[in-house]
Amino acid sequence: MFIHGHWSEEYDEKVLSKKKIIPLKKEDDCWVDKNNNKWKCSVCSKKEAEKLSLTLINCKNCLDCCFCTNLTDCKVCDFCKDCINCEYCVNCVKCVNCVVCRVCRNCKDCENCLVCRKCKNCKNDRGIKNIKME
Repeated sequence: MFIHGHWSEEYDEKVLSKKKIIPLKKEDDCWVDKNNNKWKCSVCSKKEAEKLSLTLINCKNCLDCCFCTNLTDCKVCDFCKDCINCEYCVNCVKCVNCVVCRVCRNCKDCENCLVCRKCKNCKNDRGIKNIKME
């Protein structure tokens, strides 16, 4: 399985072998699934994109995401839940309009988050605190 530059054969065997692959269409140099989630053709093959599509649960209009649940309009997210308009999130929960999150929880209007837990209006634009663990 191609995961943002990494390959995991173990995930292929254990999880994806039990799911039915739904064919993708090619549109604007992207592989597109039935929920309009997209993966750039320059980043992965059609077969890889089909497998990545299987890792998304109830996601719509996302770009280059994997292993996520309930995302809408997100880009390059991994293992996230209930995110909207996020970019480069990892292990986030309930993000809204975030950019470059890492291990956040309960995010709201964040940018450049790193290890937040109960985010609300974090920015981290020189001096605004957001690297906290509550």
